[in-house]
Amino acid sequence: MTGQVIAGAIVELCGNALTLRLIRWYKFTTPLHG
Repeated sequence: MTGQVIAGAIVELCGNALTLRLIRWYKFTTPLHG
């Protein structure tokens, strides 16, 4: 059970980091939309 919770937390953190990175990249490459 604990392994599942830890894996879920890691996946969630990675997902959040990827989302933030994509948003930053999108804003950086398209300043008109930012």
